[in-house]
Amino acid sequence: MAHPPPHRFSFCPRILHGAGALADLPGSLESGTKYLLVTDRGVAAAGLAARVSELFDATGIDHELFDEVCVDPDVAIVEKAVALATESGCAAVVGLGRGSSLDAA
Repeated sequence: MAHPPPHRFSFCPRILHGAGALADLPGSLESGTKYLLVTDRGVAAAGLAARVSELFDATGIDHELFDEVCVDPDVAIVEKAVALATESGCAAVVGLGRGSSLDAA
């Protein structure tokens, strides 16, 4: 039985971190694109997701917030984020936090 040819997928994520990273974030995003901001409840509770949302609002970046990422997120969490992105018309993702949030994003 012949196998189909392999598929190739590649991407080049940009990771911003350190002092001043938040201020640089809007300039690294494409204008006219709606983003899904993916994070966890701890980051949201610390007020960081609200700060990013306020920055996005102030700079005209359309976005939706998904803050339900847990430690070692399973496929169901990612599928829930994908559903929100699809329903709300998001075309790209911004991960906020560390580890699991970036894994899910």
